[in-house]
Amino acid sequence: MSKDINQSNPLSAYFRAPKMYLNIPSSAKFYSDDIVTMPESGEFAIYPMTTKDELMLKNPDALLNGEAVSNLIKSCVPEIKKPKLLFSADVDAILIAIRGASGGDEVEVNAECPKCKELSTVTVSIDSSLTTMESLDSEYTKELSNGLTLVSLPFSYGSTIKAGLASFQSTRSMQAISELDDDMERLKAFAPRDMSQKLRYCSEETVPEVAIRERQMGQQSLGWSQLNINQ
Repeated sequence: MSKDINQSNPLSAYFRAPKMYLNIPSSAKFYSDDIVTMPESGEFAIYPMTTKDELMLKNPDALLNGEAVSNLIKSCVPEIKKPKLLFSADVDAILIAIRGASGGDEVEVNAECPKCKELSTVTVSIDSSLTTMESLDSEYTKELSNGLTLVSLPFSYGSTIKAGLASFQSTRSMQAISELDDDMERLKAFAPRDMSQKLRYCSEETVPEVAIRERQMGQQSLGWSQLNINQ
């Protein structure tokens, strides 16, 4: 039925079509079906941005709370249903691919020479950048001196948003303190209790749960437990 509609619609030739296909760094192996719909080919179709998408990216509030990027990904990559639950590495790759699908393969960027520190403009190929990107490992481990092994995964995009919001709120608080004329008012605003609460908020909002695997007598783990940073 849909094919018949497309054939009879004189505007069907102007419908959006995928401009490129992308295999994200995680290969979507960490996500459930309610987060992404994995294509049979393993590559996600990338559609170019619409005018609505471009207007959304000019909204400061939508950029700050992540809605602009989330809606952009859902518009240009329909198989992704919950962008905020993706890893930040996947989101970065998707945004680069959307830029390539919308504006062409070549992008001019400002780069600083690591030796002479001179700033120059270079042309970068998006396709080459995506081709050479590294894949994510199944897990990342860190051996501690007490025999425990921390097993973690990369930051999610949702955690990145929360970290950005926490940084924004901290900066705004510091600006408000600097505008106070009374020293006593500044001391009250800088009270240890208030600062500890703000630091605790930043930790709770940005640090995910970490899995701890015990090692004893040099042997493999005897069990798994969850360490919640909020407790």
